[in-house]
Formats: sequence, structure tokens, C-alpha cells
Amino acid sequence: METDGRFMELPSREQAPLYGCSLREMVAREQELVALDELMDELAVGVLEARYRRVGHPAYPVRMMLKAILYGSLRGIRSSRQLEEACRLHLGFRYLTHGMEPDHQAFCRFRRRHQDDLEQVFTQTVVLCAEAGLVGMSEVAVDGSKVRANRSPETLQRIRKYWREQLAAAEQADVADGLAADTEGEVREQVQAEQGEECQFMGQQPRVEPGYNAQVAVDGKHQVIVGMDLVTSAVDHGQLAPLVEQVVENTGQVPERVLADGGYWRQECVEQVGALGAAVHMPVPPNMQTSEGFVWVAEQGAYRCPAGHWLRAYRQRQGKQIYRTSRCRGCAHASRCGVTGRFKEKSMLDPTGATAQLQRRMQTEAGRAVYARRKQIVEPVWGWMKFNRHFARFLLRGRRGAKAELAFMCIIHNLVRLLAVAGMGTDGRGGASCPRRLALTALSAAARLRGAMHTLLGSLRDALAGQHRLASLQAA
Repeated sequence: METDGRFMELPSREQAPLYGCSLREMVAREQELVALDELMDELAVGVLEARYRRVGHPAYPVRMMLKAILYGSLRGIRSSRQLEEACRLHLGFRYLTHGMEPDHQAFCRFRRRHQDDLEQVFTQTVVLCAEAGLVGMSEVAVDGSKVRANRSPETLQRIRKYWREQLAAAEQADVADGLAADTEGEVREQVQAEQGEECQFMGQQPRVEPGYNAQVAVDGKHQVIVGMDLVTSAVDHGQLAPLVEQVVENTGQVPERVLADGGYWRQECVEQVGALGAAVHMPVPPNMQTSEGFVWVAEQGAYRCPAGHWLRAYRQRQGKQIYRTSRCRGCAHASRCGVTGRFKEKSMLDPTGATAQLQRRMQTEAGRAVYARRKQIVEPVWGWMKFNRHFARFLLRGRRGAKAELAFMCIIHNLVRLLAVAGMGTDGRGGASCPRRLALTALSAAARLRGAMHTLLGSLRDALAGQHRLASLQAA
């Protein structure tokens, strides 16, 4: 190809290199990839390897397959066929797989085989982050997001119709030998089990589609995911307590403050989280709030009304304590308080309970300021997942498979946060690094040093090849 000197000359595609280079030399300038590879080597995969037996053809190494899927989740490459193509063409994938080229069926089988084991791998990343000082547990924010399922609305409608038909057939079964009730119970249990695994219709802009409700709990120090779950309920009611209990199990610590939006409101869950020792910050529904002007006085064990009269404990009704006074007749505040007879009864929360404490907490400026941090902690995590990593739809069907995909996203998120903060070399506030952080910082620095050395070796090799080429031309 002729050139007039304005553009670089294209090298010949048929020209073989004088010296072959290794995969490590090819990715010498990708220090983050090398560091991430070495960080993933710290994950224990024994629980995954235990599912294989020494029978038949050897399987692909578990750690290699896990690295490829996790790196694909980071790059937004999630389908099995896309992973197969990436392992053939993408240099980063070729480095992680050591040049092996698993096909799409291998990736699909791997994900299905280990869909129940990935929660343990996720817990390992939480422990690694905690050991590195990335988990503070002073503030934990929870949030849920709807993710589209791999189901069409028409298919889900047919499945629901089939469930109704099964239940109707069981109810109309013959009562011969008195087995109808048992048969109906077995069918009902089977239908309930299928409903627990199947997706549900959920409101997702711009329309209602089949999906799952993904739940995450994020620590406020470095936005590490410390808890995750996947439910088929379209609402977040009742999800707060199980998620916080999982956080305590994963980290071994109780968070000081738990931040949640109003969609998580359920008094029983607030009481459960309060019993663990965590202070909940979330909006209180209007029907649960104490009327303005009624003040709790702990010394008296009673409420004081705007007129200064005492409302003392009378009885309990529907789980709430009723407080009562008979001093309302002729009171100037009677109409404002809604009193029409002689007595004034108010349904109040237990002043010493977690719900009443939450209400008083949210009435203060400090409590509202703490709650305002919720969106700063957890919302960016969903942004990274859904938009940066293209996690807008599940690929596997069934709740177990979908939860495995969510686990992949949470695992790679924590590893990236771990590597990013470890590169800082401090605890993020100018303090001394912990031993685990120092080790991760050394790992990152070593990866960069190796990359620089391989870059230098590549430059020397190119220079030597140029000298050989020049000598051969001079000899000719």
C-alpha cells in the first residue's frame, strides 16, 4: 500500500511476528484486569467443585468459568452465546480463560448447576470487604428494584390459568375412600411451590410486565452490598426484617442505623429490626403517627393532651394500647381533638417500642438528615447494575436461576469496590490502612509493576525485531 507520508503504513496481515508473545504480555497494559484476576483467585470455590465427580470427560475448571461469567457481568456480556464469542475474540476473556474456549452450552450448564451455591460465594466477598475495612456498619440502606423476567405476558397468563384449573380439578375430585382432601392438599402445595418460583406481573415503566423484585442492602461506608435477595412479591412490605437479618448473618455485626423508604413499612418488621438493636430510619404512615399536641411523659407513663389533661392506659385493642381521659367535657380543645362525648380515647403506639422511637426519631432534624443519605448510598448501586452493566432483564427462568444472576452481579460489584478502594491505600478517611487493605494494595501495585515490566519487555522485543529486520535488509 503506497502512502505519501501523511498516514501511517498498515502492517501486513501475512507477516508473522519474529517473537511470539504470551497472553500475559498481551494484557500487560490492562493492570486492572490482572489485579481483578488475582483478586478472584482468593475466592474459595470448593463448594462449587464438590458437585463434580471423577467420571467421564473432565469438566472446565470451575474457577476459570466463574471468572469468565463474572467478568462478563462487569462488561455487560451476560448471555451464554455472547460469552462464547467473547472467549474467542476478546483479549481479556482469553486471558482469564487461559486461551480455552468454552461453548455456550458449557456456560449454561455451569450456571444451572451452581445456581444454589452462589450465595456462599457472595458471602465470601462480603467477608473480604469487611476484612479490608470497607464495611463500617454504621449505616445500611436497603432498596428494591423490579427486573424484567424471561417470560412473556401471554405465557405467564397461560401458567396462571393452568394453576387455576389444577386447583379446580382437585376441589371437584371424587370423595371416594375419603382421599379427596389429601389429594386437594397435595395439589395445592404443588401449585404454591410453583407460584413461589414463578415470576409475577409487576409495574415496570412504561407498562406492567412479568418480573422479580430484587432486594439489596448496601453499607454506607464504601457502598459494598452486604445483603441481597430476590422475591416474587411486587411490593417491599415485609422484606425489611429478613434482609437485615441476612446482613447480620453475613457480617456478624448489627448495623447501627437501617435506612429504608416508605414502601418497606410494616410495623412487625420495624419491631423485629429494633429488637436486633438497629435504629430504623424510614417514613411513618400518617395513620400510625401520634396526633399533634399529645406528648408522652415517661415519668407519668401517660400522654398529656393539648389542654394539659392526662390520657392513661386503659386497654389494648388490635395490638394497640388505648389511652383514655374523662376530662374532655367543656374543654376548648375538644372539637379539634375530635371528641364528641364525655370520654376521649386515643389509639397510641407503645412509647417504648421501636415504632414509637422511629416516629420520634423522624420528627428531629438529625433523623431526617440521616434518612436523606439513603438515596446517596443505595441508588447509585442500582444505577451501576442496570445502566452501566446492562442488568435490565434476567436471562434464566425461575426464581432460583434469576437469583443466581443477581448473585453474579453482587459478587462482581463487591470485587470491583474492593479493588478500587484497595488502590487508595487508606481507609478512605486518611486513617491507617488495615492489614487486609495493605495486602490488597500490594496486590494491586504488584499487578501494575508486572504490567510495566511486560510492557518494557515488549518494547525491547519490538526493538530487537526491528534490528533483525534492518540487518536482513542490509544483507540483501
